[in-house]
Amino acid sequence: MMDLPMVAHKRARRPSLKAKAVDQLVQDGEGEEQALYVLEGATGMRISEALALEAKHFVNEGRTIEIRQQVDRDRPRIVRT
Repeated sequence: MMDLPMVAHKRARRPSLKAKAVDQLVQDGEGEEQALYVLEGATGMRISEALALEAKHFVNEGRTIEIRQQVDRDRPRIVRT
């Protein structure tokens, strides 16, 4: 038995978009913006993580993305995680 707190899923705050809204964003987006929406929808990564991605984070011939940094919430700077 694990000594963990009970999670009340109905009270947990998990903001998210419905699939229809994501589809609309992808359709309306263009170029890099559209690629960002697809990447976030397909991987579930946070916007701060997606904005900090660099080419070196795509490994295994592009099949794996390593999340090693994110954009700071308060200042426009990269923070290692």
